[in-house]
Amino acid sequence: INAEYGGFNPRTMRVQLWCGLWVAVVVPGVLLGLYSTVAAQGGMMNLAEKLMDWLESDQPADDNLSRATLATVLGGKPAIRAIQGFLDTYAEPDGVVDRLVKVVVDGVEREALVHLPPNLEQHPALVLNYHAWGSSPAIHQKFAGMDLWADGSGAIVAYPRGLELAPSPLGWIGFSHNAGGCCPGASTKQVDDVQFARALVDELVKTLGVNPARVFVTGMSNGGMMVQRLVCEAGEMLAAAASVAGYLADDSWDQQQEWEIGGWKMPAAVGAVWGRDRRYHCNRSLGEGKQAVPLLHIHGMEDRLVPPAGSDWIGMVSLEKATAIHRARLECSEEATPALVNRSVACRSWCGAARNLTVCEVGGGGHGWPGSRWPGPSNQDMDATREIWEFFRRYDPVSYTHLRAHETPEHLVCRLLLEKKKKT
Repeated sequence: INAEYGGFNPRTMRVQLWCGLWVAVVVPGVLLGLYSTVAAQGGMMNLAEKLMDWLESDQPADDNLSRATLATVLGGKPAIRAIQGFLDTYAEPDGVVDRLVKVVVDGVEREALVHLPPNLEQHPALVLNYHAWGSSPAIHQKFAGMDLWADGSGAIVAYPRGLELAPSPLGWIGFSHNAGGCCPGASTKQVDDVQFARALVDELVKTLGVNPARVFVTGMSNGGMMVQRLVCEAGEMLAAAASVAGYLADDSWDQQQEWEIGGWKMPAAVGAVWGRDRRYHCNRSLGEGKQAVPLLHIHGMEDRLVPPAGSDWIGMVSLEKATAIHRARLECSEEATPALVNRSVACRSWCGAARNLTVCEVGGGGHGWPGSRWPGPSNQDMDATREIWEFFRRYDPVSYTHLRAHETPEHLVCRLLLEKKKKT
């Protein structure tokens, strides 16, 4: 357009500003409206069913145009039936229930999305699964894909929701957890998310009969940092933990004398963008009464948001330093043994089985959950959910007696889906 109008032109500027407004405001608004509609209708499957019912129903004549237009845009009834079929493939087995659980912490109501399997055990295991910064429980539930594994094992998965909204240049986008040095607004307002975790576990032990010895925690990004904070400050209530794309955001960063950005060096007293006074101290050794919580850490080596080299700007230690801190916490030697090697993935393990530390480096992997296919594909050389679940099984004091011989939770999930398909 600039070339056609011979350089800068007020009309050109108006066109560009209008396009920018459309992309930045209108399109996200439409998507948000669609998301809200989907949520209100009970999910994509219910929405597709309602569309089919509406297209096939007998409505007054003045409604035919809108019905015909919608059918054309969506590709007609065959396309909607295809969408229904695709969504039904991923439908949850009969008996699966998601509920919202609320607890009060420091006079503030907190909530978590809790997934109950169809074969809920009498004293089930519990997995706390923390969403990323700017995300939400419902989005992370789809992203991590852990519910099917829980369904196969009779376990409960709880997705705690951050209290504070996450600020961005485009406004507020989802929620945040206070993992110490990250992330705003929960960290800047010093929300007590550790106490929230304790209160949530206590509530689920009381109301759903969760076995306190079978509590696990995982999460991604800001959620992964929250996992590591719980390992440091609430290890007595955890059997094992797994962090994806997020590591320590504690006072380890304060040990640096200065930080550098673009060639400019500034004293550490200036602090990072989130501020130094919001950090916590991770217990470096077992100590009296402290439980050695086994930890699995998975990290993409091309992660730009939580870089393996660490970030002085936002106050994150390097992956190497975080690993050394956890080795000290677990009283491990520096000698590592290969744990898993699969194409671009290399895992190392310390301390043996009793209080294990395993770190998996995903070569070429970015800031994501390896193996996830929602909303788009990520690194597929590793199924993070499977590895996490298998890691948790090693520290679960209760055996999976309800599984068939040689049947893993993954096999059981497939069997449940096949049985459902035969019924329908």
